[in-house]
Amino acid sequence: MGDGLLLEFPSVVDATTCGIEMQNGMAARNEVIAGDNRIVFRIGINLGDIIIEGEDILGDGVNIAARIEALAEPGGIAISARVHDDVRDRLEAQFVDGGEQNLKNISRPVRVWHWAPRTISVPNIKGALALPDVPSIAVLPFENMSSDSEQEYFSDGISEDIITEISRFRDFLVIARNSSFAYKGEQADIKQISRELGVHYLLQGSVRRGGDRVRITAQLIDVESGSHLWAERYDRDLADIFAVQDEIATTIAGTLGASITDAEQARAVQKAPTNLDAYDHALRGLSLLLEWTRQSVEDGRRECEAALALDPKYAFAHMMLALSHSISAWSGEADDPVAALEIARRAARAAVTLDNTDDRTHAILGQTELWLRNHDRAVFEGRRAIELNPNNADTQAWFAITLNFVGEPKVGLNAIETAKRLNPHQPTWYLHTECRSLFMLERYEDVLSVGGSVVAESPEFTMNFALLAASYAALGQSENAKVQPEKIKQISPAFTISYVPNVVPYKHPGDLAIFVNWLREAGLPE
Repeated sequence: MGDGLLLEFPSVVDATTCGIEMQNGMAARNEVIAGDNRIVFRIGINLGDIIIEGEDILGDGVNIAARIEALAEPGGIAISARVHDDVRDRLEAQFVDGGEQNLKNISRPVRVWHWAPRTISVPNIKGALALPDVPSIAVLPFENMSSDSEQEYFSDGISEDIITEISRFRDFLVIARNSSFAYKGEQADIKQISRELGVHYLLQGSVRRGGDRVRITAQLIDVESGSHLWAERYDRDLADIFAVQDEIATTIAGTLGASITDAEQARAVQKAPTNLDAYDHALRGLSLLLEWTRQSVEDGRRECEAALALDPKYAFAHMMLALSHSISAWSGEADDPVAALEIARRAARAAVTLDNTDDRTHAILGQTELWLRNHDRAVFEGRRAIELNPNNADTQAWFAITLNFVGEPKVGLNAIETAKRLNPHQPTWYLHTECRSLFMLERYEDVLSVGGSVVAESPEFTMNFALLAASYAALGQSENAKVQPEKIKQISPAFTISYVPNVVPYKHPGDLAIFVNWLREAGLPE
């Protein structure tokens, strides 16, 4: 088996005991050996019938053992549920439930349990996500190999661009940026990342920028087998950066065997700026906008404006300029929210005109139309964004907001669930959007459950306290309901019954009336 070994035992207890003793022995050996010289094994154990043909041992039992072995941590053991049922009361070893796993070429999910020596930390695998039926991939943040640490925004921007390009291929499930970037700077095991994000493949790489030259390395890993499906190094002029990104995206698509239509291929080739300095300003702007503070949004807006001064036809810069003004309006930071939204709408429309194939431009235009109460136009742009790229988690979540406010909370809830799968490390605004759907569906207990997580992560999110107050009131829990307006007053004294219509762009007066009536019942002042 090359670097592997297959052993048959007449007793499942003997097999597990042997595996534990072997891994404990290896752990003790490795404690006194330099890292590069250590030998680390994975062990998988399954119970099942086998077929012997000459010198070969065959059968589903063997296949499952091989698949389980690939899920084990280095230095650890993975066992099937059948094995665990037989050994759990007969051995002192403690196993951690890894949940049901979809194994390659195995028709039914197999529950897997994990063990590791005390010298090896057992990962948190309780939150493992099932692998989807389609190829799934996460792009880990490319490492900045430049001598200047301030070039971090550039390597992050390259990673972001590649995620965007790959996500446009419909046959894939592509994990959102902030979920894959959660592992930035960490030496996490690829199998652990795969389980937590629920992906078959990982893309890793690095970026080194020097003068007018750039070096990009990339490698595509099949997590189950640990093999490298593809690796490449690009030494190019900086002006060729967009061609490199396109090549990486299409190579990955071809390697994973997706059927790529001509339309998808066209969408995957981004509209590059004519000026590389404009691209540099745009990447700096993106990095700042993602910090979501008042100062960073203002600084990001200036970077977008600088990009557009150099290249007025740069669609991405127009789109981010629209986002910066929208953020100011939504967060209440703008002196004149309506004026800010009008600027955002003009910028978003310019972006759509310049690049009609980018889902993000349509999604942001849809949000500005929603908050300007142009509901039908908001739905049109949201649907167009989803049609162009159903793999963009934020596009799904933004459309969920629109669906809620136009009176389609059930469809909105489906959209936010899709967004959460695409973005397992979802931001709190996803959860708040989910709360809005649940409230409109009169699932008030669920609002309290999900809303509690939002409060824990964003204790100054005024609207979340409003949803909690209305839900407590709807459930008849008056004491808990009346606590919420006090919390709202501490954060935002201007948030009153008369103020509410300004911040909830409901299409139907009846939906607004229900929300306002329950807030009044909770004690929110007029």
